[in-house]
Amino acid sequence: MYMPFRKVCKGLCALLLTLSQPLLAQQQLSPGARISLLTCSPGTELYTTFGHSAIRIQDTARRIDLIYNYGLFDFDTPNFYWKFLRGKLSYKLGVQSFASFLAEYREEQRTVVEQEIRFRPEERQKLYDFLQENYRPENRYYLYDFFYDNCATRIRDALENEATERLRYQYPEAPKASFRQMLDKYLLGRPWIDFGIDLVLGQPADRVADFREQMFLPDYLAQNLQLAFIDNHLPLLGPPQRLTWYTPTEAKATGITPVSLFWLLFGLLGILSVLVHHRFLLQIDLMLFGLSGLLGCLLLFMWWGTDHPATAWNYNLLWANPLLLPLTYYYGRGRRRGALLWGSVVSLIWTGLLVAWIALPQQLHPACIPLVLMMLIRLLSLLLENWAPPQPPGEAFAEAEPPR
Repeated sequence: MYMPFRKVCKGLCALLLTLSQPLLAQQQLSPGARISLLTCSPGTELYTTFGHSAIRIQDTARRIDLIYNYGLFDFDTPNFYWKFLRGKLSYKLGVQSFASFLAEYREEQRTVVEQEIRFRPEERQKLYDFLQENYRPENRYYLYDFFYDNCATRIRDALENEATERLRYQYPEAPKASFRQMLDKYLLGRPWIDFGIDLVLGQPADRVADFREQMFLPDYLAQNLQLAFIDNHLPLLGPPQRLTWYTPTEAKATGITPVSLFWLLFGLLGILSVLVHHRFLLQIDLMLFGLSGLLGCLLLFMWWGTDHPATAWNYNLLWANPLLLPLTYYYGRGRRRGALLWGSVVSLIWTGLLVAWIALPQQLHPACIPLVLMMLIRLLSLLLENWAPPQPPGEAFAEAEPPR
């Protein structure tokens, strides 16, 4: 009798859970319900650098005050970093109380601005039902894309879908900024993060973002939705109200920046290349070329081995080139012909890159210029000192001494 009774209880519980979800999704909001957009300022953690957006559903009569948040992910996900690197990490819609949400941002000292969304009661109900349906376990997960599918774009799409017939934008003469340029504004005080992001992002990040695409950033979502009107006359968003307010600190880079460091190394290696025999620089050459070649392999993987559309067609591969790996191998083994072949190819690529730098369709980080010059000087020095035709003619080439 025990086992059947236990199975019956489990079945009843499963049935009640199944029935309760549609009832929750069909709960009617009162006429006095409010729906609002919350825009949160950037934080100190890397994943909070660009701010955050969420939707608030407030209905005092129904005792509802909830935050719908599309920006959640789980650090305990198996193979978290590998999935994140490959663009296969699932984000999810989360729901929490408004009080707990606001407490988190107060603790992090981040500003939260609220703007009411001026929907009709039936549109508020449709949006609420949509969010409830989207919160079902089978619907709440989605593949995150930084530019095209994130916490801000999901809100934009939801608002447009629930007010399709009445919502219109008054498009301004917006400044033509690329995705990369829009990100740069948030990275002024974080030069090394800016450098790393510029290395990974390819040419698609230099495409000019149109009015809707700009809303991938929470600040631009709030800004552009202020140019949305209902029935061509009523602004979609109400006036902004600060729920928390913290004076933003001026972003200042501390310590040495990538640009200053690489120009310093460029000058130092230039002097050493003139004053010191190339054999003393062999280990530096191998490390410099080898690390750059490995970086090129990583960038190539980010292009072909991931689902990130923004990391494709990366022109950083012209200087962080995987061809440096065979050059490093032949140079380190003292094999003249192989090193001469690969060194000549790479030096031509680098020279062409410097000549065409301004005309490239991708904006390369300024710190890459001293990097390329530094490696080009070392490579030309290597070619001229070790493999140039000796005088008088007929004398054999000197083989490069392998590392000991």
